[in-house]
Amino acid sequence: MARILSRNEVAALLRGLRGGPSVPEEELKTPELCLAAVQNYGGTLEHVPEALKTPELCRAAVQNESLAIRYVPEAHKESVLRRVRKD
Repeated sequence: MARILSRNEVAALLRGLRGGPSVPEEELKTPELCLAAVQNYGGTLEHVPEALKTPELCRAAVQNESLAIRYVPEAHKESVLRRVRKD
């Protein structure tokens, strides 16, 4: 059975810190892992590569932690805020 990672473990994986699994950083930062990370702790959006910051991923981060809005690209902020307010 898989265990749930702590906020610090998720953030460490996304930052690619040593002490984690021996997997190249680019393989760790998948859309699925990034989504799981921001759903667990929205602040990890800071460590998500810009190319993976979709409106859906950003919305998930902001729904989890409103302060994550500071890491949402300007191009997505209005739509993310609009969707979060609807929910």
